[in-house]
Amino acid sequence: MVQCTLSPDGKYLVSGSETGKPFIWDEFEARVDTDDLHCDFGDLVADCDWNPRYNMFAVSGFGQAFPVLIYAYERSSNEQMDL
Repeated sequence: MVQCTLSPDGKYLVSGSETGKPFIWDEFEARVDTDDLHCDFGDLVADCDWNPRYNMFAVSGFGQAFPVLIYAYERSSNEQMDL
């Protein structure tokens, strides 16, 4: 079974997949490019969850041979200057 979950702010949905990579959609139902995530389990991405306090989520494969990968969002220098 493949799981999915909403971000705490409700703007993003992250989903496992049978392709070995997680999928992310934004609030406008457009799929976000995940090529930069460097994640390829080669098999089922079974579970995922958002951290309720920080901009990060975790994904895991099915079984003990697969790691739990954690992804955290880092602002670019342009985004930091806009603050």
